[in-house]
Amino acid sequence: MKNIYIIIIIILLIVGGLFLLRQQPSKDTLNMLAWIGYEEPELIKPFEEQYKVKVNVKTYIGGDQMFTLLSQSKNQYDVVIVDPEFIEKLYGAGRLSELDTTDYNFNDYLEPFRKFPLAWINNKLYAVIVRFGSNGLAYNTKYLSQDDVSSYNVLWDQKVKGKVGIWDWYLPSMGVISKYLGFDEPYKLSEGEFQKLRSAVLSLKPQVAAVHPNPAEIKAALAVEQTWIVPAAGEWIVADLQADGYPIDWTVPKEGGIMWIEALVIPTDSQNIALAKKFIQYMQTPEAQSQLMWRKAYKSAAPNTKAISRLDETQQDTLHLHNAQEAIDLVNKLSVRMLPVNQSEAEWQKVWQEFKTR
Repeated sequence: MKNIYIIIIIILLIVGGLFLLRQQPSKDTLNMLAWIGYEEPELIKPFEEQYKVKVNVKTYIGGDQMFTLLSQSKNQYDVVIVDPEFIEKLYGAGRLSELDTTDYNFNDYLEPFRKFPLAWINNKLYAVIVRFGSNGLAYNTKYLSQDDVSSYNVLWDQKVKGKVGIWDWYLPSMGVISKYLGFDEPYKLSEGEFQKLRSAVLSLKPQVAAVHPNPAEIKAALAVEQTWIVPAAGEWIVADLQADGYPIDWTVPKEGGIMWIEALVIPTDSQNIALAKKFIQYMQTPEAQSQLMWRKAYKSAAPNTKAISRLDETQQDTLHLHNAQEAIDLVNKLSVRMLPVNQSEAEWQKVWQEFKTR
């Protein structure tokens, strides 16, 4: 009888050991939470082949969705793509690991991105920027000239009444109108400035053809000429339309635009920090960033100066980027998208809901 008990105990120990082994994170697997596009094989496969690993990508659309997924997870993601406005928010929630600056190479980065303020907190690095783009104006060149779109003022012109498309995301869409009003810090507004922004946003309503929930609908509306012009759009909307032969272009008007950014961070509960670090290093290379610039999901600029030269002429023309100086000139026209400073997120969202339902 005693022998039976011993055998049972041994079996239980073996089964328990196998279970625990199965629960241990694999050193050969990287779990990533990212915007759509980062799961595309052309971007991921070279890293997998170089390090003989597997990258699992959970995709999201919108920073709010990312924040919710990461906040509700534990020990699930090794590396995460975040928008700039969420870096400090995640840091405040205790979810970001400090990064060792000696692990990362910024030598080929455009000067503005070598020590980008939002990536550093208390003089410590927490995020590595790998991609950026523009929120300006996308427009139909058949109906609107470059002179027409030199200012956001065109949005209120009678010629585009009923032809303005709106992206249903308050931060970039209200951000470009804030720039139009001359606010150099479009998200850091006094109460008086905020009320001016509210009035301008609400006054745009009669011009609007549709409010689009996602980029796919923005593209479709431009393609069939339901809309002729879309504020807060840029190269990420226009590239595919141009490739399909539609007369759509983009610009940053004289008042300036909003910059969107994607950066890599390592959560404090990452189960594979070593591989996450290697992935960030890979994503800093010109090879990886040139792939990022021309993803199927959406196109963009990149901080690595050598990535631009890896694109063909048509791609460079579409992105309005042919060299590092043009990239720097673009950066200088843009204000980084961020959360409201002097008002709550809820106050800005309330204005946006009022705009959509008025």
